[in-house]
Amino acid sequence: MASCLVPLAVLLLIAAAPGAAAFRTGNTTAIHIGNTKACIAGYGGLQDPGLSYKLCIPTWVAFTPNGTLFGEAALNHAAVSPGTAVSGFKRVLGSKIFEDVVKRETELVPYKLVEFPDGRCAIEIQSEEGGAKVFPADEVAGILVSKLKRMAEAHLGQIRNVLLTVPWHSRDYQRHLLATAARLEGGFSAARYVDEHVAVAAAHGHHEKAREGKVILVFHMGGRTTHATMFKF
Repeated sequence: MASCLVPLAVLLLIAAAPGAAAFRTGNTTAIHIGNTKACIAGYGGLQDPGLSYKLCIPTWVAFTPNGTLFGEAALNHAAVSPGTAVSGFKRVLGSKIFEDVVKRETELVPYKLVEFPDGRCAIEIQSEEGGAKVFPADEVAGILVSKLKRMAEAHLGQIRNVLLTVPWHSRDYQRHLLATAARLEGGFSAARYVDEHVAVAAAHGHHEKAREGKVILVFHMGGRTTHATMFKF
């Protein structure tokens, strides 16, 4: 999905509407935080439009005494220390502890889901040195976004803007939480979001010659759920 998001990210961020937040032209990325894979892709901006980068890693984050692990390293660490590694946290992002989605996840994940002081669902991470730490799901997402940003910046240079893809069924405050985490944890100057299926359809339209009455089907087979959306141009 990451390669499809690149043109849409550039079109939406560089051609941002006048007066819309603090978006500025420059190196731009699109990020997709899925339940199984996390992807980032970007262009070098108007200064170097030929420069591009894309990468996907497993959506795993592990907290160890020697630092935070991501992707394959975190997934491997989960095998030896399951209480210190998390994945699939997007499912409970912004949810309340009493919601059905949290109850379902509680039965499936090796870590404990608890209530944060402000009512959000949070993840309790066991420390290998004893004790536990609590992270809201959006903070874990922000930590992963920060890692993806640093990896992309090694190839593209400083990145200010990000376009995040979100599930079509996500609620407004869940989208806001993810965008806020991208700014606070990820260090982006500004963040926007777009429905995942809309992102793919727009990217397809950017590369394919448009014709009246064209119908496309966007089919997303995720780790646990499958979605289909039909667009007519």
